[in-house]
Amino acid sequence: MAFFLRSLSGEADIPRIVDLVNTVDPEPASIETFRERYCKAPPGGLSPIVAIDLTGQIAGYATISHAPFANCFWLRIIVDPSKRHQGIGSRLYNSVLTIAQAHAVTQIISEVRENCVEGLQFAQHRNFQITSHMQVSRLYVATFDESRFNGTVEAVAQTGIRFFTLADIAMTPEIQRKHYELHCDCAIDNPATADWRAPSFESYCQRVFQSPQFRADGHVIAADDDKWVGLSALEYYPHTRSMHNAFTCVHRAYRGRHIALALKLLTMRAVRASDVDYIYTNNDSTNIPILIINRKLGYRIEPGIYMLSHFL
Repeated sequence: MAFFLRSLSGEADIPRIVDLVNTVDPEPASIETFRERYCKAPPGGLSPIVAIDLTGQIAGYATISHAPFANCFWLRIIVDPSKRHQGIGSRLYNSVLTIAQAHAVTQIISEVRENCVEGLQFAQHRNFQITSHMQVSRLYVATFDESRFNGTVEAVAQTGIRFFTLADIAMTPEIQRKHYELHCDCAIDNPATADWRAPSFESYCQRVFQSPQFRADGHVIAADDDKWVGLSALEYYPHTRSMHNAFTCVHRAYRGRHIALALKLLTMRAVRASDVDYIYTNNDSTNIPILIINRKLGYRIEPGIYMLSHFL
């Protein structure tokens, strides 16, 4: 198949790129969420590349940028399913690899859905190694029976833990800092963040509080007196009528007290109040405690995601 490569040309290319992204991602993106997620990457991003076929259509897409919260670069290559096995993916990869090497990139990470056998083979043929597996789970609001958990939140509250959302308090820089510090403290021993490094406070605020998906009432906090000991954070996606449980954590000194379950139950109340159809989440497959909670709540397991790494 004849094709050529060029840099992403901006707005005119985005709708087609979104179509390609939606052939592989568990959740469909909108043009707006794509702009936010990929076009406003942190400093260090390199120019995305597209493959154009003889009809002038984008047949493939590749991008590489500095991975948020990790000391490496993130690679993504997507080829139209109807145009695979024709050399497009290889050309895109070789081109991006050359760019990465010119910028002294030493490690590249990527991901592939576990049900995409050809994608995994493509990556492994280029010396990418599986580093972890993320379980994708979804819970439909209509099927959730909160009565099975009557008294759970109240029982935790009786131990001295109080719950509130960011909508209940003033969003001051001090509050944002407490959110940031709790997240960083808990992320250290999260199996999904083995290569994680703490972001700057400024970049954290940009990605969390300044995101279009941010909802103050979707950030539930657990506190022991004035000390924040747990949180569960939701992202809102109106184009799919859904919410993403982006992170749930409890300070290690407070684990085993059903605080995480209470936090997730309270996020379900926020989900219902937002009139969405479902909530979804991704968790490391070795994070057994949170997976057990998800099963109790009724999350359905879907094809997961292999996380991959390659050292240059």
